[in-house]
Amino acid sequence: LLSLLGIVFTALGHFLYINGLKKERASRASLISNLEPVYGILLAFFLLKEAVSLNTIIGGSIILLAAIVSSDNFWNKQRKNGIKSRF
Repeated sequence: LLSLLGIVFTALGHFLYINGLKKERASRASLISNLEPVYGILLAFFLLKEAVSLNTIIGGSIILLAAIVSSDNFWNKQRKNGIKSRF
């Protein structure tokens, strides 16, 4: 059973995940990787009925805000509106 969990579910899952990221641009791959904790929290809440604390919600919000600010679409919209970035 332990071999099944380690080889099939963990190794195969990571193999597919890493190969999927290779096909994406670096910026999108980093966004996907950084949002993993948020996906985990949401799946645990909805599927496993886990309790979510206020600190977890605040942390997830910070991660989402950072992902929005670091995304290309956010800065492209800011440039269209005449707002210059400091970067």
